[in-house]
Amino acid sequence: MRDRALLLHGTTTSHGCSAPVSSRAPYNEVAYMIFRNLQLEFDVRLTGLRSATHLNSRQGVIRGQDPGDHEHWRACLNDGTWVSVKAVHSVHIRRGDCWRMSP
Repeated sequence: MRDRALLLHGTTTSHGCSAPVSSRAPYNEVAYMIFRNLQLEFDVRLTGLRSATHLNSRQGVIRGQDPGDHEHWRACLNDGTWVSVKAVHSVHIRRGDCWRMSP
């Protein structure tokens, strides 16, 4: 986990102290890795996007990691649009049970 945080965020601590950086990004990243390995899909709402603010609050389904960029995840929005977003820019929406992707 520490190595993954270092790879994604450049540090595991804030301002040289030993406490972890307070952020939901590492937790999202772990959740996405678990869901990917179990081949699960889950609903998300996009948030905090700065270069594509028109996509904030849009909802969709995470469909896996972006093959071109290990920091981004592919999401299919409810209108069928595909986007690539960082884990920190999505919030899980609980709409019931998770399900497995068909092979």
